[in-house]
Amino acid sequence: MFIHGENDYRCPIEQAEQMYTALRMNSIVSLLVRYMGDGHEHARRGFQRT
Repeated sequence: MFIHGENDYRCPIEQAEQMYTALRMNSIVSLLVRYMGDGHEHARRGFQRT
């Protein structure tokens, strides 16, 4: 599972999309979750409900 913020300028969303596509093309079950308006910080703080 890839969890990625769409506004992550450190690791662009395209990188997650490319990896997800490569896995799927090789018949590896995977999931890409995109967070609108979120950046790189969610990777440091984890998921927090507000």
